[in-house]
Amino acid sequence: MAATWAKPTPRSRFSWAVPNSSSSSLERRGRDAAIHSRVTCAFCHRAADDGLQLGPLASHACLPCARRLGMRLLERPTTFVPIWPLLADDDDGSPEPKVRLSDGRTVELRERTAEMKRELSMDKRVELAEMLGPLGLPREQLLEAAFVLTEAEPPLAQRAMDVLFDARSTPADVAHLERLLLPS
Repeated sequence: MAATWAKPTPRSRFSWAVPNSSSSSLERRGRDAAIHSRVTCAFCHRAADDGLQLGPLASHACLPCARRLGMRLLERPTTFVPIWPLLADDDDGSPEPKVRLSDGRTVELRERTAEMKRELSMDKRVELAEMLGPLGLPREQLLEAAFVLTEAEPPLAQRAMDVLFDARSTPADVAHLERLLLPS
């Protein structure tokens, strides 16, 4: 015997529903839930239709706040050390490694990698951000994800958010970011 949804009677505003096993009913409920659920940005508290989830947290960010986060991370990464300790300044006083280019010039490795990154598509920049951590370059991983946030559209920006907000992220981090991004 298949269960069906109980229809409200004209006399009663409320009724208990019995789940229907038909797929069309499930599809309709999914659409209705999507229409009635609004995602709010954890930083500016506005509706975030393009809501980017902050990793495993139950918080979201709108695209403008995600871009603001990316820009601020690139401009002043040490400001975010309480949230991402790996952003601490890694200048240990040792000289930057140098590489010889095919034209005979010698340049710092950092300059050459920046030049090569400019030639990459945004999709490849996200892949690079995802790969840098496992390669033992977590600071560069965070900064690359920040760059992607400044330029990318939602699908790629979500992948960058997943790099920034991992299992170690806490709701307290989100609150701290809110204060850094939108000071009163």
